[in-house]
Parts: sequence; C-alpha cells; structure tokens
Amino acid sequence: MSNLKGYSWRNQINLIIVAQFIVIAVLGMSDPYWPLILASFNSFEATTLQYWSGAIYMAPLLTIIFTTLFWVKIGERIGYKKMILRAGFALAASQWALIFFHKPLLVFLIRLIQGAFAGFTTATQAWSLSVAPINVHSQIVGRIQAATAVGTIVGPVCGGILANYFGYLSIFITAGFTCLLISIGLIYFLEETRNKQSLKGKLTKIKKICANERFLLSLICLTQIAKWMSKPFFALYVAKQLHASTLTLGLIYALIALAMSLTTPSVGWIVDRKSPRFVFTKSALIISFLLCGAVQWCYAYISHAYWAFILSIVLGISLGIIALLLFSFLLKGAEESSRGKLVGLANTTLKIGNLFGIIIGTIVQAQYNFFISFLFGSILIHLHHFL
Repeated sequence: MSNLKGYSWRNQINLIIVAQFIVIAVLGMSDPYWPLILASFNSFEATTLQYWSGAIYMAPLLTIIFTTLFWVKIGERIGYKKMILRAGFALAASQWALIFFHKPLLVFLIRLIQGAFAGFTTATQAWSLSVAPINVHSQIVGRIQAATAVGTIVGPVCGGILANYFGYLSIFITAGFTCLLISIGLIYFLEETRNKQSLKGKLTKIKKICANERFLLSLICLTQIAKWMSKPFFALYVAKQLHASTLTLGLIYALIALAMSLTTPSVGWIVDRKSPRFVFTKSALIISFLLCGAVQWCYAYISHAYWAFILSIVLGISLGIIALLLFSFLLKGAEESSRGKLVGLANTTLKIGNLFGIIIGTIVQAQYNFFISFLFGSILIHLHHFL
C-alpha cells in the first residue's frame, strides 16, 4: 500500500493523470505529421519517404523494448517518482534536440535515445498502481488510458495549429518546454512511493510468467501490430485516397482517441466490481476484436472522409475495451510485489507490437497499396480468434 503522507492518494493520482495527459498531448503534436515534417526539410522520392517515415516511428520503440523492464526494476529500488522525472527530463531534451537536427539519420538517432531514456507512461502506471488500493486498479488503469487517449486528441490538433502558423519547429520548442515544466512541477508536488529494496540489495529475478499471462501478452502484441500497421502511411492515405486535408487527419485521430477516452473508465469500473472472467467482459472482448477487424476492412474500401469519421468512433470504442480488458486480466490476481513487473512486461510487449506493426505496415504499403495494407491489418486482428 501507499506511504503517502502530505496528500491523499486520490489527489496524487489526479495529479499524475493530469501530467500524463499533458505529456502525451505535447508528444502527440508531431505524431501524425512525421511524413510531412521529413518532406519539409528533405527531398525524397515517395518510396524513400515511406521508409524514412517508418524508421522515425520505429526508432523509440527499438530501444524502449529493451529498457522498460530495467527502469521498472530501478524504480522498485529507488522509487517510481524518480523514474517519472527521468522520463520527463529525457523527453524535454529529445524534443529540443529535434529543433537543431533535421537530417533523417540524426532524427532517427535522437528518437532512439528518447526511447532508451523515456517511458513516461510505464513509470506513471507503475507509480499509480503502487499507491492506489488494489480494488480500484482497473479504474486507475482506465483513467490513465483515458488521459492518454485525450492527450492524443489534443496533441495533433495543437500540433496542426502550431505548424500552420509558426512552422514545424515550433512543435518541438513547445513540447520540450512543456515537458520541462511538468517535470519540475512533479519534483515539488508528487510524493515518492515506498522503496521495496535498497540499491545494494540483490536483483530479484522476474517471476516466470504463466501460460495465461503469456496468452494475454500475445493478444496485446497482436492487437498493437494490427493497430500500428497503418501508422506510417495513414497521413498519406487520408491525403490520397480520401482526398482530405491535414485537418481531417487530425479529426480522425481525435475521434479514435475520444471514443477510447470515454470507453476505458466505464469498462474499468465494471471490471473492478466484477470478476475479469465475468461473461460480459469475455463477450465484450470478442465483439471488440470482430469490430476492429471489420473497421480495417472498411478503411480499405471507403473514399469519403465522413465514412472514416464513423469508422474511427467504432474503432476507438473497440480499442478502448480491448486495451483495458487485456491489461486488467493481466493484473487481476497478481501479487502486489509482481505488479510493477507485469506493468513493465505489458508495456514492453505493447511496444514490440507497435514496432512490428510499423515494420510490417511500412513494407506492405511500400510494396502494395492502401487496400492490401488495411486488409492485412484486418487479417491480423481476426487471428485472435484462433489463439
């Protein structure tokens, strides 16, 4: 349980959720626009731009999958607050570095370093679960996921406004300054969790995961692969197949995130009051997988933006249910001492899925077209039913 003194754990949770929202929002300001940012500073052929865009999206994932569990272990010993601060200052430094370096290889290297030293969401989740009572953990996870989703709504919109009036570099200036301010604020207002071990203590081995946990982690990975396959080319898809503007792109991302943010807290409330094996949650998970696959199929066929808006709402609701339920299933029944490790494993698996999704999406799109790419994503979603 928590060792918080000056503030109640609820106030502290509210503080970290606000910080999560702001950090995700400022990082999301550049997220949908990387193909356009690269093209504005460099001259590329279409295929070359596609590959560089995929590489830039992949860069943080290439390193974060190897460092997440390491930072979780360090957090267990010196406190998760320090891990949150480490991530915040690393994000500020990496965003400011992007102001000065525009060559794709240098951008790639900066984002590699960002992935190695950041991991703000993982640190936030581990800190929150260590201070909140176990009977509200699913609600806390749902609120963090909702804050993340809302941040991804606000971020692209703010990024589009900044880029339109002040240029792409203003995005990185604003993001770096905001991450710095958030980190400084958390130094003074966020309290530390109880250290489980001293740094001099022996490193404990990560508990061997059981078959059920491996199954849930595989579902998380496959879901993220299917979700992130369209990431490297979605901006081009909106421009070329839907014949729409960057504003439409921002609205599509916003609708997905808004639907997720409205879904996850409610599902978390249900899970905390019912067994995760309750028939509703199982049925909801299966239906959500089917809907996600159907949306991918529909993306392949549509040619008007208003259909994309409708599909995005359905996709957001489905992804919100899937993300919350899989994470909750993984944590339910776990010992308190192992929850930090499970958070690390879940986030590592999630990032691996993101990475492979970007790799597969980049290759498939470069070799084929939007139609084949979305159909491939739909097939991956439906693979869940055979596991």
